[in-house]
Amino acid sequence: RAASRKVQLPPGRSPLDWAALVRRGGGGGAVDALTGLPGELAARVPLRVSPAQLRAANGRRGAPAWSAYRGVVYNVGAYAEFHPGGVAELMRAAGRDGGRLFEEVHPWVRWEGLLGRCAVGRLV
Repeated sequence: RAASRKVQLPPGRSPLDWAALVRRGGGGGAVDALTGLPGELAARVPLRVSPAQLRAANGRRGAPAWSAYRGVVYNVGAYAEFHPGGVAELMRAAGRDGGRLFEEVHPWVRWEGLLGRCAVGRLV
């Protein structure tokens, strides 16, 4: 199993801050803060996400950062600044199925519990 490395998170980016954001929800703006989707698309969640769409959502050049886990696609970009291992570590899973990487580093964490409100759809 790979070793986990923690980074110093900026103020307002602790696990408790993430939990509070998730409790509040991401709606209310032109773009949902948790799914990263514009209001009209956010209202249609769960979306059907193709492998090509997932690959394009790799977090580079302004693209959203999505990752799949057990067939569900999540907007990991919303969580990036809260990730204890740092943004770069989380972005390793952007644009692809991150299940194996996630299980290698921290199999005890419930992905669904942590990122469930960031789900954008199902990988088809």
